[in-house]
Amino acid sequence: MAPLPRARPRPVDLAFARPRPPETIAIAVAAVDFGYRYAAIGELQSWTGFIAAPSKEAALLEAITRIRAEHGRHLRMRFLVNLKGSSPLWREAHQIHWWVERPDTAEQPLVDAAVALVRQAPPTPAVSLPVDREPMTVAADGSVRGKNAGFAWLSCTGHYGMAGYRSSLNTVGTQPVLVAELLAIGDAVRELTRRWLSIVSDSQDAVAMVDRWKRGEAVMPGEYPADGPLHVARRQIRADRQRIDVRWAPGHCGEPLNEGADALARLASRHQRGDQDLHFDEYRRRAAGIAEGFASEFRRIGDESGRAVG
Repeated sequence: MAPLPRARPRPVDLAFARPRPPETIAIAVAAVDFGYRYAAIGELQSWTGFIAAPSKEAALLEAITRIRAEHGRHLRMRFLVNLKGSSPLWREAHQIHWWVERPDTAEQPLVDAAVALVRQAPPTPAVSLPVDREPMTVAADGSVRGKNAGFAWLSCTGHYGMAGYRSSLNTVGTQPVLVAELLAIGDAVRELTRRWLSIVSDSQDAVAMVDRWKRGEAVMPGEYPADGPLHVARRQIRADRQRIDVRWAPGHCGEPLNEGADALARLASRHQRGDQDLHFDEYRRRAAGIAEGFASEFRRIGDESGRAVG
């Protein structure tokens, strides 16, 4: 008969695993020119930066993504954000894979510290500078690919601007393509100071809205957030209304600046999506090549037209 099994004594150093307490990080954002400045404060570290985003919620989500990428995705983190109960972020809570909460009374000082940090550099008010140089033709365009979007502008001199950001109906409203087009126009106006600007867009809705902004109307795309960066663009365009002419031109008809702005906007949305072949250096190299190539073609066509007329 086989002996009965006997229980082994429990090791004295055996302990059940307990999850490591999450690190609490408070985040605050503030609208600046065509994006948001953010500040985050944790137990041992703080972060600050700028995000080209169409709304406060989109900026917060992007800031969280950056912090997790830098801090370690495997770590448990709890983020405190000061948003109203009606914020679209809470309607997307089931899609968020992080621990996001509103602060309680005991945690409010940490959020207040983040707010104080983000306010250290107040945004510059919209002002119109003297115009003392020749006119400049600029094309502006936007690209929306699901939740990844980009905007870009390209001037006849080869100067350009572009940015990618996260976009959703809950964070940019019901007209995300129009928002991207307007962000491109607004960024061109902000960057290209002291110039008479002839801005070309293939969006009739964007041209119509900019004309209304120039007249002083406080209109926005459908359900656009009340604190989004387009409000900064609207105020700047109103201030610079005398030096801005915005006109519509059909897209994808071979016009070099229009095609170049479209290519840059699509490149920005691809980079935002995280395409593997678009590391940062390659992204900037392609952007510079696109801008120079299309701007050179625009100037070549203009030179040939001038010789033909002469």
